Amino acid sequence: MNWVPWEEYQKGLPKKRMGSGALFWDKRGHFLLLKQSYRNYWTIPGGVVDENESPRQAVVREIKEELNLDVKVKQLLAVSYNTAKGDVNENLQWIFYGGVLTEKEKKKIKIDGEEIIDFRFVPVEEVDELTQRDLAIRLRMYRKALKSGMACYLEDWKLK
Repeated sequence: MNWVPWEEYQKGLPKKRMGSGALFWDKRGHFLLLKQSYRNYWTIPGGVVDENESPRQAVVREIKEELNLDVKVKQLLAVSYNTAKGDVNENLQWIFYGGVLTEKEKKKIKIDGEEIIDFRFVPVEEVDELTQRDLAIRLRMYRKALKSGMACYLEDWKLK
């Protein structure tokens, strides 16, 4: 067996793409959804985890960029490993609980109108109409994880 210097070993390790998102509700129990200019469906706040950034740091940054809110995420709800499909690389997704936004916090929301073009608080019954089917299913799982106090693990968006 040939000895490999640590730096070379590190360079040869696989790199996975990671994303981080957060769930917010209002006092009525409606989900916060965002409409991005480059997607034809609504989604939750969040985005790509940058190099040398933790998933928690990434979601806090993304929430500030997308919504102009300074928040502390409260707990991890789910981690999902997703296999590569078509032109999408394998990735890890971290989903956090952002909390229940007060009326004051809701009034502070400002979107840029370029990347994020709209937002709304949606009753559970309307989530299916606005999001991808898998997100609607996952939102229900995340809500159960929050109620149980235990994070869930998914592979390809399915509970494992």
